[in-house]
Parts: sequence; structure tokens; C-alpha cells
Amino acid sequence: MDGQNSISFLTTLACAVAIGFYLHIIPDSKTLSIACHSYHHFAAMSDKHFKDNFGLTKAELEQIHEALKLPTVIKTLDRDAEDSCTALLMLLGYLRGRSVCGLESQFGWSSARISRVCLTLNNLILKRWSHLLNVCNCRQSLLSKHNLQRYAQHISSKCGMDLVWGFVDGTLCPVARPTQGQEAVYNGWKHIHALKYQIISTPDGLIFVQGPWDGSKNDWSVWKKSNIQEWLSHSSFQEDGKHLYLFGNKGYHLDTHLIMPFKGNNMKPEETQFNIIMSKYHITVEWAIGSIGTLFPRLNNQQQQKFLLTPVAHDYLVAVIL
Repeated sequence: MDGQNSISFLTTLACAVAIGFYLHIIPDSKTLSIACHSYHHFAAMSDKHFKDNFGLTKAELEQIHEALKLPTVIKTLDRDAEDSCTALLMLLGYLRGRSVCGLESQFGWSSARISRVCLTLNNLILKRWSHLLNVCNCRQSLLSKHNLQRYAQHISSKCGMDLVWGFVDGTLCPVARPTQGQEAVYNGWKHIHALKYQIISTPDGLIFVQGPWDGSKNDWSVWKKSNIQEWLSHSSFQEDGKHLYLFGNKGYHLDTHLIMPFKGNNMKPEETQFNIIMSKYHITVEWAIGSIGTLFPRLNNQQQQKFLLTPVAHDYLVAVIL
């Protein structure tokens, strides 16, 4: 079983464990003296207070809620029912790093119920929208030849580099040390346990994600396992048939539709200048990666990312969708 398949299996197992944990182990008999609060209660907050709590303005939340096309009511397997706007607030609060006990005091429901609602909504969003995260599914829509050409023209106008439409990089998301499979997720370079994702960003801010893979994998190994090269060979072209490229850092190697900085100690002045210019623009994919953790701090909190106990990979992918 290869790295991604094993991680995917473990992620699915984590979901099953989480569902079983919240449905069967945690009793929901806790009586709270706090009034239950819905979205309408939080909508009365000031914009600053609302954004501090949930990472979005009220207008942004309403736009995202509408775009997600969620059902009016989110129903869990344990017959909990919550209006989808309030459920989305619970999930946002969770991804922002609030503990379920903290959410309990904020929403007035038991931590078990909040956990079940968040998990149900998490799975619903991923099931409905995860196809948009993978570049291989977007050839006829977001990454059509027309759009790729438009991206390349924008990048060319900024740095003079023709035929590059996006930037690729790998990222590690730290996880708490698991009780099993520690070696697979341990990254010797960063000296942390982590899951690996491959990120592609475009000039208009779109973020595409592939993964997770074992944290022990390097960027080039993930590139080869991701099948992105096969997709590029069929799709990375201008409308006139001219090749278009992704730009990666020095962790990658030259490939048919992938270029990278020049390497070596005896580079020509123009090669050095090329590296300087492109590094300034490659940082946009690093900003894209950083923005995910900035908006949702839980993803960077190693102790909160309990691999094999909670669906941490699903949390990351849903965070990117949001």
C-alpha cells in the first residue's frame, strides 16, 4: 500500500473512530444552564467581535453559506438538528482553534452535540465540494485553456516570465505524535510528525490541494505520486497549443510542464537574476499556504491535530474550501 493510500485509509478510519466516539461513547445527558444560541444571536455582534470569533465578517459568512448550497437543516446520525448557518459558525469556531468545551459555553449546547454537528457538516462540505480542490478535475472549468492563458499573461505582465500559469509547493501540517505509524508521518527535515500536502496557487487566489501523504515524503516524491504530470500533459496549454508551465522551488526537478530555479555555484548573471525575480513571485504560493493556517489556527496547533483520533486531513481540506 503506497503512502497516500495508507494515509487515506487511516483518515477514513479516523472519521469512523470519531463518529463512533461521538455517537456511542460520549453521553449527551449534560444539562447546561446556558441559553442556546443560534446565528441570529451572533449576528447582533459588532463586525470586529464577529470576525475575531469566526474569522469572517457577517457578509462573508452569508456569501460562503450561500455558495456552499447547504441544506437548511444539518441532521446528524444521532438525530441532532441544527440550522446550517449556526452549524457553519460552530465549524468555523472549531477550526479557529476553540475547544469543544469553549464552543459549548458559546453556543449553549453540549460538547458532544457540537462535535457531532461539526463532524457531519465537515463531511457534507467535503463530499459536495472536494472535487474543486484537485486540479485534475478542473480542466473544463476553473483551469480551462482560456483561464490558464489568462493566468500566464498576468504573471508575464508582473515578472516578464512567459508561459507560467501558477506556482506549486509542498507543505507540512503538524500532527500530534500518533500512537501507531509514527515513522510514516515523521519528517526528519523539520523534526515533526506531520501530513504532507501539495499546493498549487494561481494569480487570482485559487488554491488547489492534493494529499495527504506521509509526512516523511519530500516535494518531488509527492509530485511523482500525485499524477499531476499526466494532467498537465493533456491540459497545460494555451488555446493556440503552446505549452504552459507550473513553477516550483528547488525541491522539484525539471519536468515536461514544470520549471524551477537554476541550480549550481557557477550560474550566469542572467540565471541568478531569473532566480531572484521568480522567487519573489513563487512566494505567492507560500502566502496562500500561510493564509490557511492564519485563518484557521487549529491546523497549525500540533497538539490539537490528533491524527488517528480525529479527521485532521478532512479538517485541512475543508478549511481550504472555506
